[in-house]
Amino acid sequence: MVDLALVADKNNAELKQLSQRLQLLSGIGKEFERASRDDRLFPLVILDAMRWFHEEFDLLTDFKDSLLTMASEQYLSDTPMFNELYAAGIVYLKKKYPCLYRYYQERWQELFKQKTAGLNRDERRSLRL
Repeated sequence: MVDLALVADKNNAELKQLSQRLQLLSGIGKEFERASRDDRLFPLVILDAMRWFHEEFDLLTDFKDSLLTMASEQYLSDTPMFNELYAAGIVYLKKKYPCLYRYYQERWQELFKQKTAGLNRDERRSLRL
């Protein structure tokens, strides 16, 4: 519909911006679908991304929100193994699902810093798949 309107009015900046936003969200939706079936992606990485997405667009009911939060918190741990798996999941997400990574890039970068805080340079490099 937006693309049809753009054909009629190619110079409309608002329509162009809306079209770009819809394309981005469509790409993110496709990546969510693929990522949710990806056995190599650490499950909590995609779970956090889904929670952020649903919070941003107010798609969650209280029940779903508490379920996602509870599932996420159930696995939260500050053990080195957990942190390394999560950080490796972020690296994998960045490589395989770039739209999803870029959309929440600041959050992913902050989480990566937190999860790799105790690692030296070589250990951080070893997370690269």
